[in-house]
Amino acid sequence: MSKNRRLAYLALLYNALIWGAAFPIIKPVFEFLTPLQYLYFRYLVAGVVSFPIFIAFYIKKHPKVSKMVKPVLLELAGLALPIIILYEGLSRTSALEASLIGSTGPIFVVIGGILFLRERETHR
Repeated sequence: MSKNRRLAYLALLYNALIWGAAFPIIKPVFEFLTPLQYLYFRYLVAGVVSFPIFIAFYIKKHPKVSKMVKPVLLELAGLALPIIILYEGLSRTSALEASLIGSTGPIFVVIGGILFLRERETHR
């Protein structure tokens, strides 16, 4: 196995560990904050960290504001909204139940692909 492949597998393992530990770590926070308050602070920290990167990109590329509106709206619809729904659900159930429900995601992606995109399911 090459060094790059080994690094890729380690990165995937690290990612799986972080996501697997997220629900049990986040669940106790909801005793003190609502899901929206938690997400506000989460995105505030992410915004502060990302702002210098955004400024550097903006200075280097000078994108038009009109070309940035669509990606920003897609990010809000595709990332922020589902996470709000996810954390609202997590606040109303146990971390174990949320993890079990979340682990069914790939199954529903396959079913959705078959039903809506007319994809063919293979046994690989």
